[in-house]
Amino acid sequence: MVANEYDIKLKSFENEYRSAFIQYQSFQETIRYFESIALDNAEAISDAAGKQFLTGDINYLEWALLIHQAIGIRSEYIEALRGRNVALTALNFYSNQ
Repeated sequence: MVANEYDIKLKSFENEYRSAFIQYQSFQETIRYFESIALDNAEAISDAAGKQFLTGDINYLEWALLIHQAIGIRSEYIEALRGRNVALTALNFYSNQ
């Protein structure tokens, strides 16, 4: 009975560790995407919106929508960093068990 309980807890531990590792990898891939493509796009959107607004090519509402889009991209990046850090904390916890 004790051996059976040990096996169940061991499998549970392994599944939780594997899940945390998969989450870490997923967030890491997302962060790579943001750092290689999306953050540059957000900067380009912000720059273009500012220039177009100053030259009168777009109105305030259009400018605000573009800035909101750029901020959304940056916010998603920060959320990916947070998620990766949570997964990394879980991995560290399981590694120390």
